[in-house]
Amino acid sequence: MYIRTKTKKDVTPSKAGAFFIILAFVGVIITLFLISAFDTDKTVSQKENRALKQRPKFTVSAVLDGKYFSEFEEYYQDTFPYRDKFLDINSKISKAFSKTQGNSGMVIVEKQEKDDFAGQNID
Repeated sequence: MYIRTKTKKDVTPSKAGAFFIILAFVGVIITLFLISAFDTDKTVSQKENRALKQRPKFTVSAVLDGKYFSEFEEYYQDTFPYRDKFLDINSKISKAFSKTQGNSGMVIVEKQEKDDFAGQNID
């Protein structure tokens, strides 16, 4: 008796498909770089009600002790192209997939007995 087994279907993209995927990825990165390089930086975020980080001053001592790169990372996080749009999309996705609303860091619990909170009183 001959038993026929299912063979796996090859799902690797063709060379043209792989080239298109790589080209699209590189195109997005280059586009975001160009927008970031030539865009003027905002100083205040109206949505977050706070001042945004400003570009750190480049000095050799700041580079050597690592301070420049940490400050530049904070600056770039605040001035990333279309940052507000990405935050809106993230908020909508989070609301769709979770029961939490917003990012206030607040957790509401029902008051229970003192022993339920490791002996701490939450009043």
